[in-house]
Amino acid sequence: MTAATDTVRRLARHRAEMQRALADNCSLDEARDRIARDRWQAATDSLARRCGTVAAPVRHPNIRLPYKDDDA
Repeated sequence: MTAATDTVRRLARHRAEMQRALADNCSLDEARDRIARDRWQAATDSLARRCGTVAAPVRHPNIRLPYKDDDA
């Protein structure tokens, strides 16, 4: 697979993610935050699977989103 093919697939995946997020009537910034959060969690889950552990929800250090435990 060439670098161009990888780039086209990555851009297509990003476009599909943005379309799904924007379909929920959220702002562009919210859509970007949601995608970044989902990618961060997927990477954490993948790493946990490789290490043979269970991944707990991990907060991305650069994304500030409301979490359930923030009310406490």
